[in-house]
Amino acid sequence: MVGKVAPRTTIASNESEIKLRFGGGMNTRASSDEIDERECADGINFDLDLGNTQFRPRKPFDLVATTANAGRINGYAQLIKTDGTVTTLIQAAGVVYQVTDWDTFVQVGTCSTSARLRGHRWHIWNLDDVVLISDLAGVEQVLQWDGTTLSTLYHNLAGSFIAKYIYVEDERAYYANCISNGTSTPHVIVGSERSDYTVLDTGTRPASTLNDADAFFLPMPDLKPINGIAGAFGVIAISTKRGQMFQLTGNTSKDYAIDSLFYGSYADGDESMVSSGNDIVYGRQGRLESLKATNDYGDVETNDLSVKISNSIETYEDWRMVYSSRHQRVYCQPGDQTLMWVFHKPLADSGISPWMKWTTTHDLAMNPTTMWTMIDPEDGLEYLYGGDATGNIYRFEGSGTSGDGGTDTIVANRTSKMYSAPGLSQMFDLQGAVKFRPVTGETTDLNITVQWQGETSFDVSANITLALAESGAVFGGSDYYGDGSAFGSHLAGRLARERFTIPGQGNEIQFYLESTGTSMFQINEIYCGFRAAG
Repeated sequence: MVGKVAPRTTIASNESEIKLRFGGGMNTRASSDEIDERECADGINFDLDLGNTQFRPRKPFDLVATTANAGRINGYAQLIKTDGTVTTLIQAAGVVYQVTDWDTFVQVGTCSTSARLRGHRWHIWNLDDVVLISDLAGVEQVLQWDGTTLSTLYHNLAGSFIAKYIYVEDERAYYANCISNGTSTPHVIVGSERSDYTVLDTGTRPASTLNDADAFFLPMPDLKPINGIAGAFGVIAISTKRGQMFQLTGNTSKDYAIDSLFYGSYADGDESMVSSGNDIVYGRQGRLESLKATNDYGDVETNDLSVKISNSIETYEDWRMVYSSRHQRVYCQPGDQTLMWVFHKPLADSGISPWMKWTTTHDLAMNPTTMWTMIDPEDGLEYLYGGDATGNIYRFEGSGTSGDGGTDTIVANRTSKMYSAPGLSQMFDLQGAVKFRPVTGETTDLNITVQWQGETSFDVSANITLALAESGAVFGGSDYYGDGSAFGSHLAGRLARERFTIPGQGNEIQFYLESTGTSMFQINEIYCGFRAAG
């Protein structure tokens, strides 16, 4: 039975009380009666914040620009010079544009339409203020951008030089999964000469006869293609495709070596390995793991960051991972899936689930052609970006009030833990209230569905309108001075409460909360009590 019941206006003295609290993420693995009251048994499109326990929808993603050629967004690069100057490149199909603001795209070069250019901030060579640009597709030579000119990397090797991955640390550039003069060596890492990223050597291994600063190359011990390189906690970690995790050890060209770091584990996907500040997070088949925990404790469940959602991702593979240091989040997009899992790092050691699941009805489908973090060329803040096949560029966690991409509403919902109802056969009136903080000028419809379970199972729903509280006029109107322009609403930011009553009968209950729209809302808690009907 599914019914809709109009809210009543009183709350009777309660035989027992339930308080729905928020602030935790999804826990789909544990039994729903054993999860923390702040977690949810299921849900989409909510937000998490260590210092905020409200139920809030995630922010919409904004459409910030469309490239002039409407080409597939396949790559990017960003140079942050030592004087603080920031310049940004966007690859749209076979054209590379410089973006000075989201209204101005200036062509600075061309490339293969199948190229996937990557110029991460950890590719920046600060000695010369250039960013080195790899090609994840392995078709374009290594490029460099100095803020003015996009050019092919000058180097001392014969012929062309391509690298799918680049990592810069300790005055060296490390090029991985390389093609040199037409010869493919996907299992090789090439270390530049110290202090000169253009001097390379593909024929000399580290040896005591070399000078400390000499260039060198090293093959992976398992001879499998490199599919990721990242650095954190003093380790430069390297993954091989369907192989294992290795680390680069040594301090000079005399003693550099590749050592095993973690047998039986590897990053699954071309971009499934990312530094998260003090850790390296990577996606395996059906798991998302902490490399630091693995390094410290071995292959145990404590290194599995996804333990609370493991049953929800067990079939996923080919991950794309991006980390935002400003938002302290790792964005995890499984291949060919129309969703994104978001790991909120500040909750990692809290015991509360740090996981959110984001979906959308927008055509982007939470599966962009390319996704990356960079400094916004207009406001100077770090955001997650994504592109699509027709030249559109989106900024996640945007500021828009018109939904995803400015067009699509956001469905935000949570299913609570399971609570026990008093008695076994009584009919109850479940009387309660929603405590929330209104957002100025916005109204949200919240659907509360009580899922009665046990000897009988059915749902009963109530629709609640979350809006600014009503009050008398202030100086002639609902706004100070009455014209709506001075000071804004005098009720903005105040806590408000809407009451409801839902009848039902059962042994256990869960609460399903859902809102669909473009308005922002902030629900602090929902509390209710049981009263025997009759």
